[in-house]
Amino acid sequence: MTSIAYRIHSIIYYSNHSNNLVIIALCYYTLAASDPGIFGQPGGLRYEYWTDDDGVPYLVDSWKLSSRAQSPNYNPDRHNQYHLFTRENPRVSQPILTGNQQSLTRSNFNARRTTVFVLHGWGGRVTGNSMTTLIAALLASQDLNVIGVDWSVGARPDPNFYNALASGQSVARFINWLGSFGVRGSNVVIIGYSLGGQQAGMIGRYTNERISYISALDPPQRGHNFEFRASDGAYTEVIHTDARMGGNPIGQVDFYPNGGRNQPGCGNDGQCNHARAYHFMAESLVSGGFTGIECESLQHARNGRCGRPGRLRMGGLAPKPGRTGIYFLQTNAAPPFSRG
Repeated sequence: MTSIAYRIHSIIYYSNHSNNLVIIALCYYTLAASDPGIFGQPGGLRYEYWTDDDGVPYLVDSWKLSSRAQSPNYNPDRHNQYHLFTRENPRVSQPILTGNQQSLTRSNFNARRTTVFVLHGWGGRVTGNSMTTLIAALLASQDLNVIGVDWSVGARPDPNFYNALASGQSVARFINWLGSFGVRGSNVVIIGYSLGGQQAGMIGRYTNERISYISALDPPQRGHNFEFRASDGAYTEVIHTDARMGGNPIGQVDFYPNGGRNQPGCGNDGQCNHARAYHFMAESLVSGGFTGIECESLQHARNGRCGRPGRLRMGGLAPKPGRTGIYFLQTNAAPPFSRG
Protein backbone atom coordinates (compact mmCIF):
# COMPACT_ATOMS: atom_id res chain seq x y z
CA MET A 1 0.00 0.00 0.00
CA THR A 2 2.74 2.46 0.87
CA SER A 3 4.67 1.85 -2.35
CA ILE A 4 1.53 2.45 -4.41
CA ALA A 5 0.92 5.72 -2.58
CA TYR A 6 4.43 7.00 -3.25
CA ARG A 7 4.20 6.05 -6.91
CA ILE A 8 1.02 8.05 -7.32
CA HIS A 9 2.62 10.97 -5.48
CA SER A 10 5.35 11.14 -8.10
CA ILE A 11 2.73 11.18 -10.87
CA ILE A 12 0.94 14.10 -9.23
CA TYR A 13 4.18 15.97 -8.89
CA TYR A 14 5.09 15.78 -12.55
CA SER A 15 1.62 15.97 -14.11
CA ASN A 16 0.12 19.10 -15.56
CA HIS A 17 -3.20 20.36 -14.22
CA SER A 18 -5.71 18.24 -16.12
CA ASN A 19 -8.62 15.86 -15.71
CA ASN A 20 -6.15 13.01 -15.32
CA LEU A 21 -4.58 14.77 -12.38
CA VAL A 22 -7.93 15.03 -10.63
CA ILE A 23 -8.62 11.32 -11.12
CA ILE A 24 -5.18 10.35 -9.82
CA ALA A 25 -5.48 12.58 -6.80
CA LEU A 26 -8.86 11.14 -5.84
CA CYS A 27 -7.51 7.60 -6.15
CA TYR A 28 -4.64 8.56 -3.90
CA TYR A 29 -7.08 9.82 -1.28
CA THR A 30 -8.82 6.44 -1.22
CA LEU A 31 -5.58 4.52 -0.79
CA ALA A 32 -3.92 6.74 1.76
CA ALA A 33 -6.97 7.12 3.96
CA SER A 34 -6.75 3.43 4.89
CA ASP A 35 -3.34 3.99 6.50
CA PRO A 36 -3.98 3.85 10.30
CA GLY A 37 -0.97 6.12 10.92
CA ILE A 38 -2.61 9.04 9.11
CA PHE A 39 -5.73 10.96 9.94
CA GLY A 40 -6.18 13.42 7.13
CA GLN A 41 -8.77 15.95 6.09
CA PRO A 42 -11.91 14.18 4.76
CA GLY A 43 -12.84 15.42 1.32
CA GLY A 44 -9.50 17.10 0.69
CA LEU A 45 -6.59 16.17 -1.52
CA ARG A 46 -3.51 14.95 0.27
CA TYR A 47 -0.90 16.77 -1.83
CA GLU A 48 -1.02 20.47 -2.52
CA TYR A 49 1.35 23.33 -3.18
CA TRP A 50 2.48 25.40 -0.24
CA THR A 51 4.77 28.41 -0.39
CA ASP A 52 7.44 29.10 2.19
CA ASP A 53 8.01 32.47 3.88
CA ASP A 54 9.87 33.71 0.80
CA GLY A 55 7.07 32.71 -1.58
CA VAL A 56 8.81 29.66 -3.07
CA PRO A 57 6.23 26.92 -3.89
CA TYR A 58 6.74 23.31 -2.82
CA LEU A 59 4.51 20.28 -3.26
CA VAL A 60 3.83 19.00 0.25
CA ASP A 61 1.90 16.25 1.99
CA SER A 62 -0.76 18.42 3.63
CA TRP A 63 -2.13 15.48 5.65
CA LYS A 64 1.12 15.47 7.60
CA LEU A 65 -0.24 18.58 9.24
CA SER A 66 -2.18 15.99 11.23
CA SER A 67 0.71 13.62 11.86
CA ARG A 68 0.39 11.79 15.15
CA ALA A 69 4.08 12.12 15.92
CA GLN A 70 6.83 14.69 15.88
CA SER A 71 9.34 14.15 13.07
CA PRO A 72 12.02 11.79 14.37
CA ASN A 73 14.86 13.95 13.01
CA TYR A 74 13.67 17.07 14.83
CA ASN A 75 14.53 17.82 18.45
CA PRO A 76 13.56 21.43 19.20
CA ASP A 77 15.66 21.62 22.37
CA ARG A 78 18.69 20.87 20.22
CA HIS A 79 17.77 22.32 16.85
CA ASN A 80 15.92 25.56 17.66
CA GLN A 81 18.07 28.68 17.57
CA TYR A 82 17.40 31.93 19.42
CA HIS A 83 18.77 35.03 17.73
CA LEU A 84 18.83 38.22 19.83
CA PHE A 85 18.54 41.55 18.03
CA THR A 86 18.59 44.91 19.81
CA ARG A 87 19.23 48.48 18.74
CA GLU A 88 22.88 47.84 19.64
CA ASN A 89 22.99 44.94 17.15
CA PRO A 90 20.09 45.44 14.72
CA ARG A 91 21.57 43.45 11.81
CA VAL A 92 23.90 40.82 13.28
CA SER A 93 22.27 38.57 15.85
CA GLN A 94 23.69 37.34 19.13
CA PRO A 95 22.79 33.65 19.65
CA ILE A 96 21.39 32.78 23.08
CA LEU A 97 21.70 29.16 24.18
CA THR A 98 19.09 27.68 26.50
CA GLY A 99 20.62 27.07 29.90
CA ASN A 100 23.84 28.90 29.01
CA GLN A 101 23.95 31.89 31.32
CA GLN A 102 27.13 33.23 29.77
CA SER A 103 25.57 33.53 26.31
CA LEU A 104 22.85 35.69 27.86
CA THR A 105 24.88 37.85 30.23
CA ARG A 106 27.50 38.64 27.57
CA SER A 107 24.86 39.71 25.07
CA ASN A 108 22.96 42.99 24.74
CA PHE A 109 19.91 41.45 26.42
CA ASN A 110 18.34 43.72 29.04
CA ALA A 111 15.60 42.24 31.22
CA ARG A 112 14.15 45.72 31.84
CA ARG A 113 13.12 45.97 28.20
CA THR A 114 10.06 44.34 26.68
CA THR A 115 11.10 41.05 25.06
CA VAL A 116 9.44 40.14 21.77
CA PHE A 117 9.65 36.66 20.27
CA VAL A 118 9.13 36.39 16.50
CA LEU A 119 8.37 33.07 14.78
CA HIS A 120 8.47 32.23 11.08
CA GLY A 121 6.09 29.91 9.28
CA TRP A 122 6.46 26.72 7.28
CA GLY A 123 9.74 26.54 5.37
CA GLY A 124 10.97 29.76 6.98
CA ARG A 125 14.14 30.72 8.78
CA VAL A 126 15.41 33.68 10.74
CA THR A 127 16.75 35.33 7.57
CA GLY A 128 13.46 34.90 5.66
CA ASN A 129 11.21 37.73 4.52
CA SER A 130 8.67 37.58 7.35
CA MET A 131 11.35 37.58 10.04
CA THR A 132 13.56 40.33 8.64
CA THR A 133 10.53 42.54 7.97
CA LEU A 134 9.09 42.15 11.47
CA ILE A 135 12.42 42.36 13.33
CA ALA A 136 13.37 45.60 11.56
CA ALA A 137 9.95 47.12 12.27
CA LEU A 138 10.07 46.12 15.94
CA LEU A 139 13.48 47.71 16.48
CA ALA A 140 12.34 50.86 14.68
CA SER A 141 9.30 51.12 16.94
CA GLN A 142 10.89 50.76 20.40
CA ASP A 143 14.01 49.84 22.35
CA LEU A 144 13.37 46.11 22.69
CA ASN A 145 14.91 42.70 23.07
CA VAL A 146 13.80 40.98 19.86
CA ILE A 147 14.41 37.24 19.73
CA GLY A 148 13.99 35.60 16.35
CA VAL A 149 13.17 31.92 16.84
CA ASP A 150 14.63 29.80 14.04
CA TRP A 151 12.81 26.46 14.11
CA SER A 152 13.60 25.74 10.44
CA VAL A 153 14.67 22.13 11.08
CA GLY A 154 11.11 21.37 12.20
CA ALA A 155 9.40 23.61 9.66
CA ARG A 156 10.06 21.41 6.60
CA PRO A 157 10.13 19.33 4.44
CA ASP A 158 6.43 18.84 5.24
CA PRO A 159 4.24 21.08 7.38
CA ASN A 160 3.62 19.33 10.67
CA PHE A 161 1.48 20.68 13.49
CA TYR A 162 3.11 18.27 15.89
CA ASN A 163 6.53 19.76 15.11
CA ALA A 164 5.04 23.19 15.78
CA LEU A 165 3.62 21.93 19.08
CA ALA A 166 6.96 20.43 20.11
CA SER A 167 8.75 23.63 19.13
CA GLY A 168 6.23 25.72 21.06
CA GLN A 169 6.82 23.68 24.19
CA SER A 170 10.57 24.12 23.74
CA VAL A 171 10.26 27.89 23.28
CA ALA A 172 8.13 28.01 26.42
CA ARG A 173 10.96 26.28 28.33
CA PHE A 174 13.34 28.91 26.98
CA ILE A 175 11.05 31.71 28.22
CA ASN A 176 10.72 29.98 31.60
CA TRP A 177 14.53 29.88 31.79
CA LEU A 178 14.67 33.63 31.07
CA GLY A 179 12.38 34.06 34.06
CA SER A 180 15.33 33.27 36.34
CA PHE A 181 16.96 36.45 34.97
CA GLY A 182 14.01 38.70 35.74
CA VAL A 183 11.91 38.31 32.59
CA ARG A 184 8.22 38.36 33.45
CA GLY A 185 5.39 37.12 31.26
CA SER A 186 3.75 40.52 31.63
CA ASN A 187 6.70 41.99 29.72
CA VAL A 188 6.78 39.40 26.90
CA VAL A 189 5.12 39.62 23.48
CA ILE A 190 4.94 36.77 20.94
CA ILE A 191 4.33 37.35 17.23
CA GLY A 192 4.01 34.37 14.90
CA TYR A 193 3.37 34.26 11.16
CA SER A 194 1.51 31.43 9.42
CA LEU A 195 2.37 28.10 11.11
CA GLY A 196 4.44 30.19 13.52
CA GLY A 197 1.16 31.87 14.48
CA GLN A 198 -0.22 28.52 15.60
CA GLN A 199 2.99 27.91 17.51
CA ALA A 200 2.73 31.30 19.23
CA GLY A 201 -0.44 30.15 20.95
CA MET A 202 1.13 26.86 21.95
CA ILE A 203 3.98 28.73 23.61
CA GLY A 204 1.53 30.71 25.72
CA ARG A 205 -0.01 27.49 27.03
CA TYR A 206 3.27 26.15 28.42
CA THR A 207 4.93 29.18 29.99
CA ASN A 208 5.02 29.51 33.77
CA GLU A 209 3.61 33.02 33.58
CA ARG A 210 0.84 34.36 31.40
CA ILE A 211 2.13 36.14 28.29
CA SER A 212 0.88 39.71 27.97
CA TYR A 213 0.20 39.74 24.22
CA ILE A 214 0.20 37.04 21.54
CA SER A 215 -0.35 37.95 17.90
CA ALA A 216 -1.04 35.32 15.21
CA LEU A 217 -0.58 36.52 11.64
CA ASP A 218 -2.80 34.53 9.27
CA PRO A 219 -2.39 31.15 11.02
CA PRO A 220 -3.62 27.99 9.23
CA GLN A 221 -6.62 26.24 10.76
CA ARG A 222 -7.08 22.49 10.47
CA GLY A 223 -9.33 21.70 13.41
CA HIS A 224 -6.78 20.34 15.89
CA ASN A 225 -7.00 20.73 19.66
CA PHE A 226 -3.57 22.35 19.80
CA GLU A 227 -4.39 25.19 17.44
CA PHE A 228 -4.41 28.85 18.47
CA ARG A 229 -6.91 29.75 21.20
CA ALA A 230 -8.21 33.04 22.51
CA SER A 231 -7.11 31.98 26.00
CA ASP A 232 -3.44 31.41 25.08
CA GLY A 233 -2.38 34.84 26.37
CA ALA A 234 -3.65 37.69 28.51
CA TYR A 235 -4.50 39.37 25.20
CA THR A 236 -4.65 37.55 21.87
CA GLU A 237 -5.08 39.10 18.44
CA VAL A 238 -5.32 37.49 14.99
CA ILE A 239 -4.94 39.12 11.58
CA HIS A 240 -6.62 37.17 8.74
CA THR A 241 -5.58 37.99 5.16
CA ASP A 242 -5.92 34.74 3.18
CA ALA A 243 -9.12 32.70 3.33
CA ARG A 244 -7.20 29.57 2.28
CA MET A 245 -5.82 29.44 5.84
CA GLY A 246 -9.30 28.96 7.30
CA GLY A 247 -10.06 32.39 8.63
CA ASN A 248 -12.44 31.58 11.49
CA PRO A 249 -12.34 33.87 14.55
CA ILE A 250 -9.96 32.30 17.08
CA GLY A 251 -8.54 35.22 19.08
CA GLN A 252 -9.98 37.59 21.62
CA VAL A 253 -9.86 40.06 18.73
CA ASP A 254 -9.86 39.04 15.04
CA PHE A 255 -9.14 41.52 12.25
CA TYR A 256 -10.24 40.95 8.64
CA PRO A 257 -8.48 43.47 6.39
CA ASN A 258 -10.40 43.73 3.11
CA GLY A 259 -12.64 40.90 4.27
CA GLY A 260 -9.72 38.60 5.05
CA ARG A 261 -9.27 37.13 1.59
CA ASN A 262 -8.53 39.17 -1.56
CA GLN A 263 -6.01 41.83 -0.66
CA PRO A 264 -5.71 44.89 -2.94
CA GLY A 265 -2.63 44.70 -5.13
CA CYS A 266 -2.40 40.89 -4.94
CA GLY A 267 -4.68 39.87 -7.80
CA ASN A 268 -5.07 36.09 -7.66
CA ASP A 269 -1.78 35.54 -5.82
CA GLY A 270 -2.65 33.60 -2.66
CA GLN A 271 0.87 33.89 -1.24
CA CYS A 272 0.65 37.66 -1.62
CA ASN A 273 -2.61 37.65 0.35
CA HIS A 274 -0.99 35.51 3.03
CA ALA A 275 2.14 37.67 3.31
CA ARG A 276 0.10 40.84 3.70
CA ALA A 277 -0.49 39.80 7.33
CA TYR A 278 3.11 40.40 8.37
CA HIS A 279 3.44 43.50 6.18
CA PHE A 280 0.37 45.01 7.87
CA MET A 281 1.75 44.11 11.29
CA ALA A 282 5.14 45.66 10.48
CA GLU A 283 3.55 48.89 9.29
CA SER A 284 1.34 49.05 12.37
CA LEU A 285 4.43 48.83 14.58
CA VAL A 286 6.18 51.73 12.89
CA SER A 287 3.39 54.12 11.96
CA GLY A 288 0.14 52.93 13.56
CA GLY A 289 -2.97 53.37 11.44
CA PHE A 290 -5.27 50.48 10.53
CA THR A 291 -8.44 51.35 12.43
CA GLY A 292 -10.92 48.47 12.42
CA ILE A 293 -14.71 48.75 12.48
CA GLU A 294 -16.51 46.30 14.77
CA CYS A 295 -18.66 43.70 12.99
CA GLU A 296 -21.81 41.87 13.92
CA SER A 297 -20.46 38.54 12.63
CA LEU A 298 -17.79 36.88 10.51
CA GLN A 299 -20.06 37.08 7.48
CA HIS A 300 -20.41 40.83 7.93
CA ALA A 301 -16.61 41.11 8.09
CA ARG A 302 -16.24 39.00 4.93
CA ASN A 303 -18.68 41.27 3.09
CA GLY A 304 -17.26 44.48 4.53
CA ARG A 305 -20.64 45.51 5.89
CA CYS A 306 -19.98 46.21 9.53
CA GLY A 307 -22.07 48.67 11.48
CA ARG A 308 -21.24 48.35 15.14
CA PRO A 309 -19.91 51.49 16.85
CA GLY A 310 -16.69 49.93 18.15
CA ARG A 311 -13.33 51.04 16.69
CA LEU A 312 -9.96 49.43 17.40
CA ARG A 313 -6.40 49.82 16.12
CA MET A 314 -5.02 46.68 14.50
CA GLY A 315 -1.58 45.39 15.43
CA GLY A 316 0.98 47.50 17.24
CA LEU A 317 2.97 46.41 20.25
CA ALA A 318 0.61 47.36 23.07
CA PRO A 319 -1.96 44.79 24.23
CA LYS A 320 -5.60 45.85 24.34
CA PRO A 321 -6.90 44.15 27.49
CA GLY A 322 -10.63 43.72 27.75
CA ARG A 323 -11.25 44.19 24.03
CA THR A 324 -12.95 41.42 22.08
CA GLY A 325 -14.73 41.01 18.78
CA ILE A 326 -14.43 40.89 15.00
CA TYR A 327 -13.21 43.91 13.03
CA PHE A 328 -13.09 44.91 9.37
CA LEU A 329 -10.90 47.50 7.67
CA GLN A 330 -9.77 48.47 4.20
CA THR A 331 -6.18 49.00 3.07
CA ASN A 332 -4.33 50.49 0.14
CA ALA A 333 -2.90 48.26 -2.57
CA ALA A 334 0.71 49.31 -1.83
CA PRO A 335 2.69 50.81 1.07
CA PRO A 336 1.68 52.69 3.04
CA PHE A 337 -1.14 50.19 3.37
CA SER A 338 -2.96 52.01 6.16
CA ARG A 339 -5.80 54.38 5.38
CA GLY A 340 -5.74 55.72 8.93
